[in-house]
Amino acid sequence: MTRLALTGLEVANCGPWQGRHRFAFPGRGLAVFCAPNETGKTTLLRLVAAVIWGYEVPARNWFAQDDAYEARLEYERGPIASGTTSTEDNGLQRFQISRDFRTHKVTLLREANGQWQPLRTSQHKQRGKTADSEQWASLVQKLFAPISPQAFVRLAMLTS
Repeated sequence: MTRLALTGLEVANCGPWQGRHRFAFPGRGLAVFCAPNETGKTTLLRLVAAVIWGYEVPARNWFAQDDAYEARLEYERGPIASGTTSTEDNGLQRFQISRDFRTHKVTLLREANGQWQPLRTSQHKQRGKTADSEQWASLVQKLFAPISPQAFVRLAMLTS
């Protein structure tokens, strides 16, 4: 079995988020966001699907003073350890996916030797059935999770 943990999300001018904001999540345990209504909690959840699949991209913040309209997701993926608590390299891999919602450019990076190495850069709209978008979808299934964006959003909303 594989463990997947979202570790960070950076947003720039998405939904209610004006300017750049970075959210860090623990690699283990539970992260809880408490805030008043209409402050962006659901937008943060949906941004994960927007970054990975281009699904339900939030509107650009109307008050943004720069051209940035993008988000970046960081996550860890590795085997579920059977009762060990070692911090040694146990197959854990770190990834980063960034998406520019203006240009539809999406980049996947993997951390190797403490540096981010590019694995794939694409430029396509999620709805387009191009060879590039099909390759991206296959890569997401392999390196993120075998789940559809619709299922991810429903699951995230059920557990929020």
